[in-house]
Amino acid sequence: MELVIAVQQPQPEEIMLEDLEDIVITSELQSRTPRETNLQAENQALAHLARLLVNKPETMLQKLVDIALKLCKASAAGISTLSTTFSGEEVFRWNVLAGTLKQHTGTTIPRSQSLCGICLERATPQLYQYPKRYFTYLQAVKTPIVEALVLPVVADLQALGTIWIMSYSKQRHFDSEDVRVMTFLADFAAAALLKQRQTQPVLANPDMPWCHDVKGYISWYDQLRVIIENLPGGAVFVVDQNLRYLFAEGEA
Repeated sequence: MELVIAVQQPQPEEIMLEDLEDIVITSELQSRTPRETNLQAENQALAHLARLLVNKPETMLQKLVDIALKLCKASAAGISTLSTTFSGEEVFRWNVLAGTLKQHTGTTIPRSQSLCGICLERATPQLYQYPKRYFTYLQAVKTPIVEALVLPVVADLQALGTIWIMSYSKQRHFDSEDVRVMTFLADFAAAALLKQRQTQPVLANPDMPWCHDVKGYISWYDQLRVIIENLPGGAVFVVDQNLRYLFAEGEA
């Protein structure tokens, strides 16, 4: 009788590493053969985004990630905005998502623990392989992430957040063509976020030490979130003039 003990080898994405540089493979972008350019699809996307920026800016961010998903043949795409909490901690919020991650919309991650934070620190596009091995918050995403391409969203020398795409397929690797497409999408994202900030009501009172953000104010969105967190058993709802829900959270 022979005893055989089978040991299941962990998948690459399940191995936790200590060194960030083990998952950053940005240098490979230049050595990979770029995929074929689809100028017709790009031109149609650019024209559509330009119209939205003028006529329906409130829908533009979602359209941006939808376009990123399609043009780059990605598994997931999103825009993470940078903000500061009342305690002074910088966080990224997954504002809009497309693809398989849509159920995680609204998730917040501390800047110091985020692949988006690394991207802003280096101020250049960053490519990651199996990012779950280093960024533990991504363990909430059940599907294995093979690659993630993250670009900074900057306007007027101010970092607003990042735009990113992910691939779950070992056959789909990002290249310089994806960087080029995502770069012009990042410019549109910056314009949309700036317009959004200009139209949102804000609270500004420098005499109140708890009221601060990257520019000395907090947005109405952050105000509502704090209210909700201190309203046990209640809920907060915000609707627009057409009675469409813009915000709904709380225990109730």
